[in-house]
Amino acid sequence: MSAQAIFLDIGGIILEINWRRTVEALGIFDRAKQDQIWSVLGSAKIHFELERGNATPDEFFSFVRSELRLSAETPLEFAWNKLILGTLPNVEQIFDRYAGKVPLYALSNTNLPHYDYFMNQFPVMKRFDRIMTSFELGHRKPDAEIYLSAAAQVGLPPSSIVFIDDSPANVDAAEKLGFRSFHSVNSVPATLEILQRQFSL
Repeated sequence: MSAQAIFLDIGGIILEINWRRTVEALGIFDRAKQDQIWSVLGSAKIHFELERGNATPDEFFSFVRSELRLSAETPLEFAWNKLILGTLPNVEQIFDRYAGKVPLYALSNTNLPHYDYFMNQFPVMKRFDRIMTSFELGHRKPDAEIYLSAAAQVGLPPSSIVFIDDSPANVDAAEKLGFRSFHSVNSVPATLEILQRQFSL
């Protein structure tokens, strides 16, 4: 079966992400301390549950305040969104070439505050036919369920979907389920090269 649709990750494929900007926005600039803090926040169970839609943003931010002993006045949502730096250079080329010609979807591990932020800040995100998020689907990559649920929602078998992600673990999980799975990190040219090999437009 030929490729019939595209699933793209958001962070590292469409948007540039740097978690250090969040920690810096909290006033912490020592890199060793940044690493220590992110090792707690980035791998915390409640972080994953936030991305699965099983924890609310308020619950997550309360955890962060408690864990880091921050005052109630600390602008946590502002700091949390700081890790989204902007769109990758020339990312519009992906949409100019494929939007309206091939069904183009996002499949992302994300959370409601980040979703609201990037949808409001970056108009290119509205060029997707649909953005499917972990917090809506109730699972996060590399859980098999998120891939299969997303494929079912667009009515296509995995073998007809080109999936591109910046995480090798996510790419491997999708490949095992039969997706046309590829790895790309912060490189629009690399992503375009993958797509050009899969689609003759």
